[in-house]
Amino acid sequence: MIKKIFLSLNLFLFITNCGFQPLYSINERDNINFEILKYEGDRDINFDLISKLRSNSNPEGKVYKIIIITNYGKKTIANNLAGEPEEYQVESTVNFTIIENNSENKFSISEKFVMKNFSDDFEERNYETNIKKSMANLIYKKFLLQIKKIK
Repeated sequence: MIKKIFLSLNLFLFITNCGFQPLYSINERDNINFEILKYEGDRDINFDLISKLRSNSNPEGKVYKIIIITNYGKKTIANNLAGEPEEYQVESTVNFTIIENNSENKFSISEKFVMKNFSDDFEERNYETNIKKSMANLIYKKFLLQIKKIK
C-alpha cells in the first residue's frame, strides 16, 4: 500500500515538473498578432470571432492578415403533421484567407447543429444566439489549430 502511494506521488511529481504538455494544447497568447483585413457574412458569428482574435493577439507577435467570410443557414429538416417545422439544422461555414509574407493560405471550417422549434419566438431567438456563440467558439479553436499547422 505504501509502495503504491509512494509510486503515485513520484509519478505525479515527475509529470508536473518535467514540462509535459498535451500535443494539441493551445496557448492562446502565443507570439501571434491577428490583423483583420475584411469580414463578410453573419454579423453575430463574425463579431464573436473577431473579438476572440483581437483579445488573444500579442502585439509583438508574428502578423497574420486575415479575411473572414461567414455563411450561416437555417433550414427545416422535420415537420409535424400540420406542416409546421419541428426541427431545424443550423449550419455555419467560415472561410478564412490568411496572408503572411506574400503567401496565401485558404481553408474553411464548418459547424452544424440540430435544434428543436420553440413555441415562443423570443426563446428560440435567444437559443439560436447561444448556438451561434458556441459555434463561433468551436470555429475559433479549430482556427487556432490551423494556425499552429501553418507556423
